[in-house]
Amino acid sequence: METYIHNLQRVSLHPTTVVHGVLYLKAALRGSFLVAVVLLSACASGVPETIRNASVSAVSVAQVREGATGQYTGTRVRWGGSIAVVENGPSKTLIEVVSQPLNQEGRPKVNGGDGRFLAKFPGFIDPLIYEKDRLLTVVGTLRGEVDRKIGEYAYSFPIVEVESHYLWKDINRSHGNATDWWRYDCYPYPYYRYSWPYGPYYW
Repeated sequence: METYIHNLQRVSLHPTTVVHGVLYLKAALRGSFLVAVVLLSACASGVPETIRNASVSAVSVAQVREGATGQYTGTRVRWGGSIAVVENGPSKTLIEVVSQPLNQEGRPKVNGGDGRFLAKFPGFIDPLIYEKDRLLTVVGTLRGEVDRKIGEYAYSFPIVEVESHYLWKDINRSHGNATDWWRYDCYPYPYYRYSWPYGPYYW
């Protein structure tokens, strides 16, 4: 700092003016940081509170499948993953989900996985919206298991009776990488965030 002020004195700047300028710059940078934090919080706030801060057990799909039959019935969970199949019935819908670990706010991380489960919804779920491979997070209560087949393989699916859910934006199709949290859309339609050095594109 002293060297910096001395050099500036040589170009006829008063040291007090320089110090005030430096302090002002520091304050401005701190203010910019706070604004950035607020903006990022605003983006994250699009996820429902019932998903982000759900009060649930940490039990996993694999643990339920490996446990005794009915051991976890009645347990409240927050699970998610990629949609495999949507099956609409007369009064309910079952969505088969390939389970994946969730990040802090409940988004599937699109890597790893510990099995499959069935998310049970009341009423109709449109399979053209809840498409195969879209990411889905559900909060609900375990209601036992059911044996079904994946191809010719017999598989035991835990059933989650859904209380709340969140269908995540299709980042894969928009940006090619669903794991980068900074690429979440936080812009009004029709603009979408883009990755440097490429420009924006539109619907």
